[in-house]
Amino acid sequence: MVPRAICIGSGALFIWLALSDSPSIGGGIGFGLIEMAVLAAGVVTVLAGLLPHRFALPFSLLLVTTLATLALAEIVLSSVLGPRYQTAYAFDQRYLFKLEPGVSRHYTHLPANGGHTVVYRINSDGFRGEELKDDGHPRILVYGDSFIHAEYTELEDTFPVRLQERLGGAVEVVNAGVAGYGPDQILRRMEDELPRIKPDLVVVSLFSGNDFGDLLRNRLYRLSDDGALIENAWRLTPEQERQIALNKHELVLRKIVGQAISGLRGGGGGDSFAFDPAQWIKDALTQHQTEYNAFVVEGDNTVGAFGVDPYSADVAFFPDSASATYKIRMLDAIIAAMRNLAEVNGVPLAIMVVPHPMDLLGGDHASGFVDPAEYASYDPARLTDTMEDLAQKNGLPVLNLFQTFQTGDVNSLFLKGGDDHWNGAGQALAAEAMAGFLTAQGLLKAQP
Repeated sequence: MVPRAICIGSGALFIWLALSDSPSIGGGIGFGLIEMAVLAAGVVTVLAGLLPHRFALPFSLLLVTTLATLALAEIVLSSVLGPRYQTAYAFDQRYLFKLEPGVSRHYTHLPANGGHTVVYRINSDGFRGEELKDDGHPRILVYGDSFIHAEYTELEDTFPVRLQERLGGAVEVVNAGVAGYGPDQILRRMEDELPRIKPDLVVVSLFSGNDFGDLLRNRLYRLSDDGALIENAWRLTPEQERQIALNKHELVLRKIVGQAISGLRGGGGGDSFAFDPAQWIKDALTQHQTEYNAFVVEGDNTVGAFGVDPYSADVAFFPDSASATYKIRMLDAIIAAMRNLAEVNGVPLAIMVVPHPMDLLGGDHASGFVDPAEYASYDPARLTDTMEDLAQKNGLPVLNLFQTFQTGDVNSLFLKGGDDHWNGAGQALAAEAMAGFLTAQGLLKAQP
């Protein structure tokens, strides 16, 4: 009876996993090849349990051995390779997603950038780096996107650590960056964290390359008829919900097998991002217009694609267009909300504007190319200047790094292979400029 019960019970479990579209076995939404294979295995296993004892016994032994081996493999792989294959992100009702506290993860560079792997840790408060200190030293909270999170950079070379060194080391600089975040998500985190973390200074980093677009893509806020910033009732697509479930529940063993199959099919990646820089700009303009029409004109509250952050082409090329003016107005309202929030919490706030490498090079970089004949109105400094103007309009001290980054070899300050992120040298240069700026502004005195 026991062998039969094992077979029937295990088969029923396989059938349930297939029919329930469980994310643990991977695959997309609905009943596909993976679910079909698991269902078939379940049916065969149930039928084996209906066979006479002399047949059910060896099948059950093979089944138990196989399942035990797979379970042990999953435990070992999760322990050893989990940081490489598991995501550092968790779904969040307020921010869409956030860094999962207490995890260690891996980031592997493209061959163009050395191909090495960076191991980074998220502390118990959800910030990259060591645990927060309680030693009475001044604390700076640095918010931003992937430029601050910098999962691709060793911890000691990141902007927050470099800034802490430049300020003498007796200041605690907290890395509150999250890759993929926009100013809207930063605002919400500030609402939740300023009263709890109680920093002595807040620095918000804005990336001119894509932070304008995040405001419409995330759907967290919209503007009322009178221009006021109001919270929006966003929603996810079924595909996004599925991806979130896969990120959280898909077995590491399944991820490894899937990656191996992808590699055999020629999807293992290459030395650079697979796109045409000139076409990429055109695609960005199309996406921005589509997002504006869907969100503002049609009122669609469906969140845009996670991780798809094209260059702010509409603001850069056509600043008077409907999509560009809406984004500028929304960023203005968000910066104003940040200022008011900082005032309520009694903490100084400074803005840092990070330029896109393509703009620094006048529209010609591996991550994008602007044809001057096609986009005659293109001004390389427009994006950073617009952000600087909005910060100044709201009475906030602002450091625009555009001129700072043009003082040397721009390419030596950013990653290669079509990646628009700054490297360790770029973060060191920015930290030096910001340390001098904070000291000159009297926002935080340099420590001896």
